Amino acid sequence: MDDDLEVRGGTDDPRTQADVLELLRLARGLARRPEGAGAALGELGFDGDPRARIERILAALRDVRAPVTGVLDPGESPQWQPSVLAPVFYGHTDHGTTDGLPGPVRVFYPSVDGSPQDAQMLTGVGRYPVVLFLHGQCAEPEHYLKWDLVPMQLARSGYVVVVPKLSSAPPFGGAAGADFAAATSALTWLRTQWEHRAELMPRPMTGVVGHSWGALLGGVVAEHLQSQGAISAFASLSGGWLEWPPNPPRPLDLDFATLFAWGTGSSDLFSQLSGPATGILAQPRGAVHHVVFRDGEHFDYFREGSTTCGRAFRGPCSLMRPLAADFVTTFLSHYMPPQRWNALAALIPHSLVPPPLDLTPQQEFFAGGHLTGFEAIQTARTCSVTHGWHLPPFLRGSIVLGAG
Repeated sequence: MDDDLEVRGGTDDPRTQADVLELLRLARGLARRPEGAGAALGELGFDGDPRARIERILAALRDVRAPVTGVLDPGESPQWQPSVLAPVFYGHTDHGTTDGLPGPVRVFYPSVDGSPQDAQMLTGVGRYPVVLFLHGQCAEPEHYLKWDLVPMQLARSGYVVVVPKLSSAPPFGGAAGADFAAATSALTWLRTQWEHRAELMPRPMTGVVGHSWGALLGGVVAEHLQSQGAISAFASLSGGWLEWPPNPPRPLDLDFATLFAWGTGSSDLFSQLSGPATGILAQPRGAVHHVVFRDGEHFDYFREGSTTCGRAFRGPCSLMRPLAADFVTTFLSHYMPPQRWNALAALIPHSLVPPPLDLTPQQEFFAGGHLTGFEAIQTARTCSVTHGWHLPPFLRGSIVLGAG
């Protein structure tokens, strides 16, 4: 490539403007992590010092910024608080015993940086609710790091998500288990020691989301937080509630909004709250949502091949992963919105299917790859999801998305 990076005049062509937006995003990521940029720049034909080349690229992109209405300079930050209807990018950091925690955790948060690892957090635009995400049992190393889309999308939508590493021991021992201590300690650390704790909303604006045994543990944690007035919502992704023994009682005496999701595939048998098991959905006393993925399997929340668990059981629909992330995001947005987005309770209907995004060009820069499940299900031929809800005392409803 010629040593002189030439930037020509602006254009109104949408494809060209989209290319500029993508270049800006990539350049921001390279600028934050120049030590890893040398190979990438070499493949593009740039020689010499990576930092100097990055600075020249950024300078050139600033020159073409003006014709692209509303596009952010690489150094600018948005002036809106992110939400499910106006997302940004996300970042994550890893913490552990050296930070005062009993074990490893990963924290996801809103960011405008193009490179997620250790990205700068978006601050000063409003405070964020907290979500505790609890993974399920899987005998593979670092399984807690395999959960990406749900916490990523929540972070893009204005939430701070803490994901602790659990031992995946059976959760039936209640608050006496080591994983209960790991989960509650992660929450306490986030609110009292994390460097960005001032950006968090008060303790009642806390949600708990869990998968498999992590959902059962999540119920235990949710009841504990409820006793302290410190929780607003709970979501169970294929929680094996039919595995729960007669004693102690299932930890579902919850008086706030809950969501239960499961698949009808054979590997999700203990999660299916239908037929005789429907009565379990009557235990929570607040709003109850249930999302059923036809032929969905227990580990279809993961991209195929990304985990060693559940490989023998894959459902026919590849959209269970993004749809679960979409439903969890809109559910929490309806019942536990970011500080400056109280209107989401009205903008996100009881169906949890959001309205089309109405974004400025500046906001569109950040919105790629957002809520892809709701978009893709409209034309899916092998996917069907049924969502029902009960808002006490009398309001009930349901929808079917996909092939029906």
